[in-house]
Amino acid sequence: MSVVVPAFNEADTLAAGIGSLADALAALVDRYRFEIVIVDDGSTDATGAIAAALAAGRDGVRVVSHAVNRGLGAALRTAFAATAGDVVVVLDADMSYAPSHVARLLEAMRATGAPIAAASPYMRGGAVHGVPRARRALSVAANAYLRVMSGGAASTATGMVRAYDGAWIRALPLAADGMEVNAEIVRHALRRRARIAEVPARLDWGAAGSGGGRASSLRVGRQIVQTLRLGVAFVWERALARIGRP
Repeated sequence: MSVVVPAFNEADTLAAGIGSLADALAALVDRYRFEIVIVDDGSTDATGAIAAALAAGRDGVRVVSHAVNRGLGAALRTAFAATAGDVVVVLDADMSYAPSHVARLLEAMRATGAPIAAASPYMRGGAVHGVPRARRALSVAANAYLRVMSGGAASTATGMVRAYDGAWIRALPLAADGMEVNAEIVRHALRRRARIAEVPARLDWGAAGSGGGRASSLRVGRQIVQTLRLGVAFVWERALARIGRP
């Protein structure tokens, strides 16, 4: 199992996050060998130095780096190419989804045979804590819309915390550089008629929230337009899958 942790300016949270992750993975050593791959995506703080120290001080921790910030999609492409695991799991550096989700994602993959298992705070049994109200409302609405447009394939199409079949994810021709990479992977799954298993998850930004500053109306407008376009793309991919187009 390869656990990918993208990190951009995460100096305040990275060491504690990797520590809690390593503790959670230690409970799985009877079933899995694992590596942790940290992607320093051009951080301008001490993230790179902290990641290097973690790799030097812990077995099974590796670091890959970008000289400049290139975005989540680029970070994931770099990470996926660097992994060796039969299963690849992606987690946030601040562990806003607790590392205990890893075992549940792996179990969902084993039980269903799906090449993707996603952590979903928006399905029955999921929960969200500490996310600013406006941002949460926008995310809930976007994912509800995308769930309909995907034919119910994913309750949280924009989420990053997932487990993948390693060979499957490394073979995808991913192109997105930003956060939209998560929805791009869902698009590929729809076209390939690949099942997406989901597990109820708790997204916890803590009492103070994380990145909770007010988004500009321009940024919100762009997100809405992007979400509408993604929904159309999901319908298109489902249509291509039905007629068997490659």
